[in-house]
Amino acid sequence: MNDSSAAPESWRHASVGTNDIRLHYVEAGRGEPVILLHGFPEFWYSP
Repeated sequence: MNDSSAAPESWRHASVGTNDIRLHYVEAGRGEPVILLHGFPEFWYSP
C-alpha cells in the first residue's frame, strides 16, 4: 500500500515526560488512534 500520509516526511516526532522518564512518540495519518508498543531490543522504527 502506498499512502503518502504514512511517508516518513509527514511523521511528527515529540516526547512527553512522566515519572522522571522521557517517552518518544511519533504521530502520523488520520482516523482512529492506534498505539503500537515495542519491547527491547527493538528500535521505534523497523522498516
